[in-house]
Amino acid sequence: MLSAAMLGLEVEEFDTVARIWVAEGGPGFKVAGVPHRKCIDGEFFIDRVTVTKTPLL
Repeated sequence: MLSAAMLGLEVEEFDTVARIWVAEGGPGFKVAGVPHRKCIDGEFFIDRVTVTKTPLL
């Protein structure tokens, strides 16, 4: 699992990066399942994702 707090990012910043990971995968992992979202001022942001490691080529 990767979260905004774990990476020292604000939720809004993490959401931007997490959206890329959901679409394209991350460095050495892919997102598994549905990302967890947090509501801030009526807007939903991804604040945590579950990932699985991918083999390094």
